Formats: sequence, structure tokens, C-alpha cells
Amino acid sequence: MLIVLGFMAIILGLTLWVTSLKAEKELYSDNDLKYRYIQMIGHATQEEMATMDTIFYFHRNNRKIKELRKQIEIFEENVKQRARIIEQEERLKRERSEIETKLIK
Repeated sequence: MLIVLGFMAIILGLTLWVTSLKAEKELYSDNDLKYRYIQMIGHATQEEMATMDTIFYFHRNNRKIKELRKQIEIFEENVKQRARIIEQEERLKRERSEIETKLIK
């Protein structure tokens, strides 16, 4: 009987631990998304932060969170594409300059 109670206590402890880990992971994920949103809009007013807290905590709205994540992912992909284009333009300018230098010599 004592072994069964000990085993049940271990299972309960592990269950509570896993639950707390899941909650912590969700908190990190939410904070990451809020940070990325602030980067996207370029600023964060008190009103915007209050709105974010409402969406994420006080009246959690998973639909809005999903929409926000999609907007952020689209924005980040656009930033990556712009960076690739700028890098390509710079590479082409260097190559052009090298070719012009060789033609002059």
C-alpha cells in the first residue's frame, strides 16, 4: 500500500511539473511573439502594451493571436526578401566595379 501511495505521489509530482513546464513554454512563446510584434511596428506605447496584455492574458483571444503571428511571419519574410535583394544589388555593384576596373587597365 505504501509503495502504491509513493508511486501515486511521484506521478502527481511529475504531472504538476509537466504542467508548469507547459505553462512556462507558452509564456515564453507569447513573450517572443509580443517582442516580434514590437519590432514589426517599430515602437510600443502603453496603450499598445495594454492591448497586447488583454489579448494574451486577461481575455486570451487565440484567434487574434493566430492572426498576429501570421502578420508577423509575413513581415519577417518580407524583411528577409528585402535583405536578399539589397545583398544581391551590392554584389552586382561590386562585380560591375571590378569589371570596369579591369576594362580601364
